[in-house]
Amino acid sequence: MKYNIEPKDNRVYNLENSCIFKKNNDEYGGLSNMATGFPLRVNGVNIKTTEALYQICRFPHLPEIQEKIINEKSPMSVKIISNANKKNSRDDWDLIRVKVMRWCLNLKLAQNFVSFGAALNQTGLKNIVENSKKDNFWGAIPNSDSTIFTGKNALGRLLMDLRKIYYSEDMFSLLYIEPLAIPNFLICGEKVEIIDERINFVNWLYDYWEKKPNGKEISKSISQLSVKTELDSIVTKPRIIQKKLQANKNVKPGKLNKLQQGRFEL
Repeated sequence: MKYNIEPKDNRVYNLENSCIFKKNNDEYGGLSNMATGFPLRVNGVNIKTTEALYQICRFPHLPEIQEKIINEKSPMSVKIISNANKKNSRDDWDLIRVKVMRWCLNLKLAQNFVSFGAALNQTGLKNIVENSKKDNFWGAIPNSDSTIFTGKNALGRLLMDLRKIYYSEDMFSLLYIEPLAIPNFLICGEKVEIIDERINFVNWLYDYWEKKPNGKEISKSISQLSVKTELDSIVTKPRIIQKKLQANKNVKPGKLNKLQQGRFEL
């Protein structure tokens, strides 16, 4: 569906300085909500794709539709189910959908910190743009030779916001996600709880270093991997991981704080 976008919200992107994604098997296909390989888990419920999670949030009052989406293997079939029930979407969906999408993307990164982090890092400092023939709200529509893309590109801009934080010294704050402050934020009849992936990431690091932790080490590491504090005492080896992921040499440490400016809001 093509939307009437306010001129101030419309964006124009050139192919030469943008990372364009559309299909899962494209170079930047991992950025798509339809991409498999980035499993999610909320309130003990396994969810196969970010698209499924986003569509689930549309129907908190209809757990039977949520369960149908959860059990569906194909992300395209998920969209078909959601589209068939759009008239039953929560009443405030258009007002909260961008907030919901931001939360879904945050969760995708928190629970796939290395693999999805690598997908974000692959984009360097270029624009991130979803190529869409029809949807100029979440994506941008290409011209005849696919060199210029025009639209709000809300999904791409949310991904760029996420990338700014991932490139910054606050990257580990992304491992701790609070539920959205919206009414009826439910999955299968249960309120969505805080999602804290810090201990899982610390365990991943220990596995990476091939070192089995003892109880004291785990407790100390988690206490230091706080949401707001500096990570001075455990940052050395995680920074090694970060540097391995940040293959793009244009991203320099001195520029990271500047990357946090300009958060996308709707």
